Amino acid sequence: MNLNRLLATAAALVVTTAAGGSDNAASVSSATAKQFIDSKIVPAIRGSDANLSVSPASCPDKLDFSGKRTPYCTIMVNGVPVEVDISYDPSANSISISPASFFELDHVERLEKTLLLNSYGVKADISCGAPRYRLLPVGTIFTCSVVGSSTVSALRIRAEADGQLFTFNPTGQSSPAWMTTALAQHDEGKPTIIDGSTLAKWIQQLLQEGVAATNEPQPLMQDRCPPTVDLSGANHAICIVTMEGQDIRREVFIDPVKGIDTRTLDVPVDLSMVQHAIQNDLNQKLERAGHAVDGVVSCKPGLLVVTPPATFSCSATAGGKAYKVEVNVIDTKGTANWRFDSADTSPSPESTSPPGR
Repeated sequence: MNLNRLLATAAALVVTTAAGGSDNAASVSSATAKQFIDSKIVPAIRGSDANLSVSPASCPDKLDFSGKRTPYCTIMVNGVPVEVDISYDPSANSISISPASFFELDHVERLEKTLLLNSYGVKADISCGAPRYRLLPVGTIFTCSVVGSSTVSALRIRAEADGQLFTFNPTGQSSPAWMTTALAQHDEGKPTIIDGSTLAKWIQQLLQEGVAATNEPQPLMQDRCPPTVDLSGANHAICIVTMEGQDIRREVFIDPVKGIDTRTLDVPVDLSMVQHAIQNDLNQKLERAGHAVDGVVSCKPGLLVVTPPATFSCSATAGGKAYKVEVNVIDTKGTANWRFDSADTSPSPESTSPPGR
């Protein structure tokens, strides 16, 4: 199962990066933007889901930034055009892409359907319409229709930082009483103490909703928090999610906009999936280079919990040579890259992919 789907409960790729431009916005080269997108964004989207076919970027002959315009390039994801907005910063002399998340709407609909049932007791289907693949700047609000319910007709959803989704309470629906009470206390500057077992059940429900939306096997998870959790003021607390005998820390706090929020501090890495992804990448590169497709990668078995940024090693052989593979887990979304220890042209020197379960 995809790591950021499990821990962030959203199928999202977070993009925030910049590339050099020129000293004149009107003359920024579209070739620079294309190279930027092809080297940074296209490989990351491909790595987020092996079933996606992602084309190189297509950019206009001239990028027009005049009058605060935001030109865009286009990539094709499974035949669907996805716009990539380009910004220009004259003070830094660079073009950039604002923090954004790539969403597959099939997954979003499954996630929201599960959330609607578990959080509000409403059984219905969700339709988010077209396009089915979207690269959304953080803070973008979009609406999905609720089909088959007499009480809820639509859901308002916001793309958040770190690849998460925030779903507003549907009209006529409210958060659980324990949550609304805690938020009212916090807004009034009063001590905000939450029962730990209640909080643990809520976190576990969020994680199970995320996994259920992927249509993949549900792992055995157990969440535990301290007996009482103090979220007064700017306090943060730590709860523990245990999965396959491994403890994963999860931070809990109150966000002024989202209310009670939670995020992972650690990443569970499924080493068998890492091994499979690296070996596939290695053999694809060998085939394209006209070499024998004989790459074999070996990682330790099981689940490895790391706190990003973190590094671990696997081993590989290709063309009768042995290689050490250095795997770098970059962030808590599960983004990683790997590098072989040889300058030999057969293996790919570096590749990027989410390594998670």
